[in-house]
Amino acid sequence: ERLFNAADNLVPLRVLNGSLNGRDAIILGGGPTLDDSIDWIREHQDKLVIFAAARIAKRLAKEQITPDFFVTVDPFDWSFDNSKSVFAFAQDSILIHSFHAQHKLVSQWPGLSVYAGAQFGFELPDVKPNIETPGPTVTNAALHVAVSLGAKRLFLSGVDFCFARGLTHESGSDEAKMSDAFGHKSKAKLEDNAGNMTETGEDFYAAMQAMQAGIGHYRAARPGIEFFSLGLHSAKMKQVSYISCDEVVLAETDKTELSLNVREKVSLTLEEKYFAAQSALAELKHQLKRFKKLHSLSDEGVKSSGKMYDDKTQAPKPKQMEKVKKLRKKVQNLVGNDGDMIMNYQAAFFYDSFKEVADEQNMEKDEIVEQLTAFFSGVEKVSDHFVIALEKGIDRAQLRVDELGGEVMPSELGKGWKAWHEFGRAAQWAKWHTDKALSDEEKSALEKSLAKFTEEYEKQDHNYLSRVKRRISDVAILLERATIAFNAKNSEELKGIIEHSEGLDTNNESQKNSFIFLLKGMLCQVKEEFGEAIHFYNLVEMPFLRHQALKRALDICMNLEDYDESLKTLEQLCKYSLDYMVPYADLLALLGQKEFAVQVLMMYTNNSESSSALIKLAQLLLELNQTIEATQILNRVLEIEPENKTAQHLKSVLMPS
Repeated sequence: ERLFNAADNLVPLRVLNGSLNGRDAIILGGGPTLDDSIDWIREHQDKLVIFAAARIAKRLAKEQITPDFFVTVDPFDWSFDNSKSVFAFAQDSILIHSFHAQHKLVSQWPGLSVYAGAQFGFELPDVKPNIETPGPTVTNAALHVAVSLGAKRLFLSGVDFCFARGLTHESGSDEAKMSDAFGHKSKAKLEDNAGNMTETGEDFYAAMQAMQAGIGHYRAARPGIEFFSLGLHSAKMKQVSYISCDEVVLAETDKTELSLNVREKVSLTLEEKYFAAQSALAELKHQLKRFKKLHSLSDEGVKSSGKMYDDKTQAPKPKQMEKVKKLRKKVQNLVGNDGDMIMNYQAAFFYDSFKEVADEQNMEKDEIVEQLTAFFSGVEKVSDHFVIALEKGIDRAQLRVDELGGEVMPSELGKGWKAWHEFGRAAQWAKWHTDKALSDEEKSALEKSLAKFTEEYEKQDHNYLSRVKRRISDVAILLERATIAFNAKNSEELKGIIEHSEGLDTNNESQKNSFIFLLKGMLCQVKEEFGEAIHFYNLVEMPFLRHQALKRALDICMNLEDYDESLKTLEQLCKYSLDYMVPYADLLALLGQKEFAVQVLMMYTNNSESSSALIKLAQLLLELNQTIEATQILNRVLEIEPENKTAQHLKSVLMPS
């Protein structure tokens, strides 16, 4: 994504260094506690510098809250789906995006934007370091940016890192509407600002730990900086104070002048954008030549490394060795200071290069060849990947130059917009080139691209939504959550899972009904309504779920000492696994039906070499005075386990010395 965005990464975030010195800033995430402070944020938005995760743009539009900055960092395709509502704010908000943010979001944003991180990733002369957007979440990135730009007091809203009030996201989100907390199987809990232990996911917990560590660094570097959480049910973090909205006192400073100053710093003229795109294109072409050369040299290095020794005498071939030495030096010179970047791109390509060598000064011939081949091969594979990515980046950069230059018309540009699914570029082209007289054909081409963008923008049933639907419909995850709730005797959680499951859309009503009957049985069992529990368990039909239901029904019957029902249940369980024949035999023996128990164990041990089952059988045979048969069974055990103490003891009782 970095190379795809190269010609759209035009203004580095560092141009805003110090812009927020001494200001109050607020970070808005998509967590449930955003609902608690949303009215206060709306009322005080003229005094707060607002950083918002792009994914909550739809909610903020509804609430009539206009952030100063939207932040987006994820490169994934679904990031466009859940963040595209930011386009409604293009006139008033600035988009802060990581260098690798989703290219469809970055390229189609028609407003002011700045990028974080390095534009290309390669070490370039005279390029100043840029502000980064460390993760793992967009709110971690937003907080880092706000601190880096000089904000003094930072408030967090909707930055929860836990399932506040049993939800994962704010009430306007697709996740909240679909109760997606049920799609998580985490067992972890953490303390919230109210002192409650609240469920969290592994990803949330990792993000909280990262933010907590980051805040520690910020406070050490800038002792006067302060951090506040507005969420009573947000995760409690070290060096972050909880404060209710009613207790916050803001400086009576309108931010209008500040906003104008910031916008001026990041604004570019059409001509400046054109030259920036040309510069990006030139750099990409330069890098393409470099990596093509690297690919050629490393390919030659792979072939030459295996020819350094004579096949017959195994003696070194001086000319060939000198050639390989020169090739390696050329490759290393071309790689330059980008070695770490190239190796980190795909470390697996260099796996063989990292193999330990006991004594580098006295390496064996095969070790030398292996190490050199691995080195050249790794560079060859990486450079091949970079060549492909650079060619795509050049294609996109050329498209930007053509768009900005104004000589290439919409009918031709539309081919590129279609290839990259970026029809929103048409709106920008139209805005830049109002002076162009278009033929009817060109007007039609432009209108078609604009219509395509509108269609994509308004589309609701998108990839991200499908991902959430699949997760909340996953029976394995729901059953795991239900099991955790059952073990904790949490009837409210079980009721919630039942209600959630009843609302699921599915093509398999039989599976759905079986699952709900199982859940209802579990709920009744927790409430000690055992008769009702067994009733629901017996209604479960789907084989896997019926197996689970019967096991639970057996537990109830055994605890109630209802042995007749226990026998019936065990008989059904034997259809799922022959291993249930052992407890079935145990219960028969307990009820005095020892002959029948022997028959069951005989059938079982005909198909199993289980020593414990064989000893149970031998003991039953002894109780029935069938000593010959018992001795035969014990001999069988000792053939399997000669040191089996129980078998040895029983046999010594039968045959005293």
